[in-house]
Amino acid sequence: MPVLYQAFTVIAGIFVHLGEYDAAFQMLDGIMPQILECEDSYLSAMAFSCLADGQVGLAGTNNSSTWRERCLNKALGFIDRGFLGRRTPLYFSNFSRMVLTGRNRILPHARRPWTKEHGQ
Repeated sequence: MPVLYQAFTVIAGIFVHLGEYDAAFQMLDGIMPQILECEDSYLSAMAFSCLADGQVGLAGTNNSSTWRERCLNKALGFIDRGFLGRRTPLYFSNFSRMVLTGRNRILPHARRPWTKEHGQ
């Protein structure tokens, strides 16, 4: 079955390159539980990367700043999940605690306490 999920990830990547961000996101979002059950870190990372690309694309489709911020925050969460390679809640790294807003201003995002279990 991992080959089937990898094929879906490739198709979602093609959708992203064609500008069909919503279709790519919906397709992968529906099968992410099955992808995570495979316990294949490379496949999970590819899928999370594609989900992040879809969210960044969706952020560019609307002029609302709250919409963009929400989509970009989701994208950063997906990047972190793909980088971690494990099934953990969205614990944000130092990079994803910051959100690029406005003209090259970086504002701190909501901070979460770190424990020894989740690293520094």
